[in-house]
Amino acid sequence: MDYRWSLDALYTSLEDEHFLADWKKLEELCTRYQERTACLGGAAPAAEIRAVLELQEALEELAERLGIYAGLRQAADTKDTQSASVFGRLKGELAEIVGAQTAFRQFVAKQENLDAIIASDPVLTEYRYLLTNIRKDSRYLLEQKEEEIMARMDLSGASAWEDVQAYLTSSVQVEFRGKTTTLSAIRNLAYDPDPATRREAYEAELKCYPKIADPVAFSLNSIKLQMLNDCRLRGYESPLQRALYDARMDRKTLDAMFAAIDEYLPKFWAYLRGKAKALGHENGMPWYDMFAPMGENNRKYSVEDARELLLRLFGGFDEALRAMVQEAFDHDWIDFFPREGKVGGAFCQGIQSIRQSRILTNFDGTYSDIVT
Repeated sequence: MDYRWSLDALYTSLEDEHFLADWKKLEELCTRYQERTACLGGAAPAAEIRAVLELQEALEELAERLGIYAGLRQAADTKDTQSASVFGRLKGELAEIVGAQTAFRQFVAKQENLDAIIASDPVLTEYRYLLTNIRKDSRYLLEQKEEEIMARMDLSGASAWEDVQAYLTSSVQVEFRGKTTTLSAIRNLAYDPDPATRREAYEAELKCYPKIADPVAFSLNSIKLQMLNDCRLRGYESPLQRALYDARMDRKTLDAMFAAIDEYLPKFWAYLRGKAKALGHENGMPWYDMFAPMGENNRKYSVEDARELLLRLFGGFDEALRAMVQEAFDHDWIDFFPREGKVGGAFCQGIQSIRQSRILTNFDGTYSDIVT
């Protein structure tokens, strides 16, 4: 086994007849959506809103399926130029309907009796939260043409810079003890039981960064600059205010969370000082030992070991969770090991259309990787 995930439940390839059929259907739905929103105002508002929502739901479900497939292929291999091309085409296709989506949002926001319209249709009542927030969010909505321009510019702006950053960090080569490895693999060594390995890995990591420092800095600066300009044009006070608004969170709530963190930070610092001393450091914790394991457990776990451990742990308190873990292993939901071109970190992507998930890890056999 190569311990890579299988995406066949979505599509077997970019040439899969089901993929090609879904792509054609997506194009048709985009055209129908544009045509439908272009004639808003000619019938009963409830019927019009319902018709657009039904189209939008079908379109978004299909776009999600196509996008997840291309995105997961990209996450597992940023050098996969075919999936990158498809992902770009998909974003371009969706950018085409941003103007139509804006027209629909404007139409909904202008309904003075929106609450009554929602109450008049059993289907619309299920979308009450969405529709009332469309009206609320309209204060930050640009004009139809402006929204379309912003969406098109994003394709060669922040979205493209995000791709550059992912490509650079997934493909940069790290020299370690006479061999070449990846950034994800070298970061995993921060958990190695051997102190010399942890320190050498940290130093090797730092040495690789100058190779990509400038383009990554350009990427991050460009992404943030676009966000600043977008917030200014829409009327947000700041990116923070926008993030809070999108999360439906008050500033007081955020401040209370940070106050709680500040209150307990001294305990965390005391823990780090204690750990540093236990590791033989008298002047605080060096970064390369921040994640050092404590104790003498040097065991390495195979994929099969990890599977058995998780099944036993989850099975001890919830059979449904155990069954989910079993399914993930049996049906190749997991992409386990680090390799060149694979993005760093770990994530789980839920795929609603097939009621499954895909899990990306950079597993190196330690217990911390298993519990993550």
